[in-house]
Amino acid sequence: MRHVDKMLVVAIVGLSLMGCSKPSLPLSGAPTSPSSALPPESPAVQGSGSTSSHSVTRIIAVNLEDTNDRTELFKFEGGNGDVGISPDGRYVFFTRCECQDLQDKYIPAIFDRVDGRLILGNESLSQWPLPFNITWMETGFWIQPLVHFGLDNTIDKGAALRSRLVPKDHDLVSAEVSSDGKMIAIVTEEHQAMETSPVLGDLVIATRSGDLLARVRSAVQLSPTNRGLYAQLLWSPDSKQMVLCSLGAPCWLIDAKATDRSSWIELPRIVAGQSPVWAPTGQNLFYPGRGIIQLRGKTVVDSSCIRGVWNQAGTAVYCFGDQVQQISLDGTVTQKPGVEVSRILGWLLDGRLAVTEWTPPRS
Repeated sequence: MRHVDKMLVVAIVGLSLMGCSKPSLPLSGAPTSPSSALPPESPAVQGSGSTSSHSVTRIIAVNLEDTNDRTELFKFEGGNGDVGISPDGRYVFFTRCECQDLQDKYIPAIFDRVDGRLILGNESLSQWPLPFNITWMETGFWIQPLVHFGLDNTIDKGAALRSRLVPKDHDLVSAEVSSDGKMIAIVTEEHQAMETSPVLGDLVIATRSGDLLARVRSAVQLSPTNRGLYAQLLWSPDSKQMVLCSLGAPCWLIDAKATDRSSWIELPRIVAGQSPVWAPTGQNLFYPGRGIIQLRGKTVVDSSCIRGVWNQAGTAVYCFGDQVQQISLDGTVTQKPGVEVSRILGWLLDGRLAVTEWTPPRS
């Protein structure tokens, strides 16, 4: 992305998984060309019911050169699931909870901040698990696993890919599209596998159209969680490699052309439940709670930072906490006033980064 003014957008997502509030909808300001500038600040419109009883999620723009310089881009009531934003700042993804006792339905929604248009999905998503790892793909948002929600309000749940890549006796655990959008990696596990220990899954690499490139059987140790089995796939910026992590087991560096485990390179385990983050250069990884490491596992800089993001040059990590620390590859650390962050969404085209701010419901 084009770096302009070293500003970050920070969005802190409220994860009220069992909450049933509906998000309020923001109004856009005057129409702005997305190619020339981000849409202006968007005030929120109150949804049905009192706002005091609902959590509030905000997407905030923060200038890291002056962390007191903040712009609210989007606000809605409720925290049911993750949010996403397109790199030009125009489109925001979130979910609306249509809650009726135990029959909660989560409707995917996209808000167009330029036209002030709300796009609701033509069908609901499953109640559990909720969407996560939201990625913009020009025609809409990719929602893991295998779900695409388009600007035309259609939802593709990946039935064709599932039928070609997931055996009938397997469940889909995780899926991730490559950075260039041409490939997909998925992890599956055999039915009833949770009765065994450890639980092992298959790694499948294929083209986006479903042509199988590799299937490595019983190669992935999966982690049981309250949201089911867990495995995280992380493609490199050039789409030539990926990192595969699960809880309580080593991470692995995998070549996208690998057809067996013999070439996999072991990496450190994740800590604090946070997966590593690729540097834009593809040469290093930021491990939350560990620091910066090289691809073969050698630590470059030790750091206990949990929430961090690479700068766009890949030369330093911004770490969010009581202070915003800039940790460079040479170990130099500079500090600025803190910014509260619970989830980082990604850099925008004007050089700002996306993260979320969440206010819990009032009693």
